[in-house]
Amino acid sequence: MRRKWTEAGILLVILAVMAALMWSFTRQDYQYERYETGSVHYVKARTTEILEQELTVSGSGGEYLTGYQKLVVEFLEGDRKGETQEIENYVTVQHHVIAEEGRTLIICADEPDNAEPYYSVYNYSRGNGIWILAAGFLLLVVLVGRKQGFLSCVGLLFTMCMVFCYLLPQLYN
Repeated sequence: MRRKWTEAGILLVILAVMAALMWSFTRQDYQYERYETGSVHYVKARTTEILEQELTVSGSGGEYLTGYQKLVVEFLEGDRKGETQEIENYVTVQHHVIAEEGRTLIICADEPDNAEPYYSVYNYSRGNGIWILAAGFLLLVVLVGRKQGFLSCVGLLFTMCMVFCYLLPQLYN
């Protein structure tokens, strides 16, 4: 009996400390300045041609390629679907996206109304691989767990829908 009271007391102390920390963080006046990003959006594009490429090996063990690429990409979605555009891709240790012909990329398109648009390589497009992994995971859970596995997948999908369709949009609002 005494042990239960001790555990309950420790739990109450931890909860009180967490509540005090949350209260103190909400009382601080944070300075937040948002830059205008309304003209920036991300689109899929396929590399059709590499016009120039100057990549050199760097790093202490020679594990990174750094340099410059000049690409021709074809937009696969959005207002410019089917159009081609020349893009410069700077490959650094922090931004290590090396384009290859035929590879699908995510392009950061900054298209303000009163200035010339600017395009840069943002990342590789990994959408298909993620969907294949998710489908494989759900299939394995159903095969191993049968009815319980199916019901757990339904619960997992419901939870994800609630988080992505309700909770996150409400947090952003």
